Amino acid sequence: MEKEKNLPLFNLNIEYNDNDTNETLVSFVNIPASLTEWLKFSENSLKFKLDECEKTITAPMFRCNFPIYRKIGEAEFNVQMDAKSVKNLCLKMMKDGTVNKINLEHKGEFSSEHAFLFESYILTENHKILYPEFADIETGSWIVSYKITNDSVWGAIKTGKFNGISPEIPFDMITVEKENDINILNII
Repeated sequence: MEKEKNLPLFNLNIEYNDNDTNETLVSFVNIPASLTEWLKFSENSLKFKLDECEKTITAPMFRCNFPIYRKIGEAEFNVQMDAKSVKNLCLKMMKDGTVNKINLEHKGEFSSEHAFLFESYILTENHKILYPEFADIETGSWIVSYKITNDSVWGAIKTGKFNGISPEIPFDMITVEKENDINILNII
């Protein structure tokens, strides 16, 4: 992606608030902004392959301190979240139950018919020992595993149409720390 460009970097801060009514949802996408494709687990081992019986995927929901390229109109910039904001995002989505409201490529209606979350954790160094595939993922990132329950979605995963996860975060629940004088909230 465009991560290599020398662009402004904005830290997105999410505070956990029990009174927040915004919904943060999930999308299965072809090119995840985290630049990390999911792992497709087999039924009996930690070999990463497709298995008709298991139909499970594991991937970062959001990577900690990882710049994500954005272009809105003519404005190009990177955004990232620190470990605290990633954990707050996790807490909010788990509390609200929106981790199971999924659409495809950020289009169409959200549904719990595609998949359901069965595992979620904030990545630690110990997890990296268990899952060497995550050795390059930042500690503090949010990792999730989904059981795919829709055959057409599973077929699209097998063929590479969907390769990762992308949360949809309402911008009114985010505050921004600016690197320079650009006001990202006015851009968005």
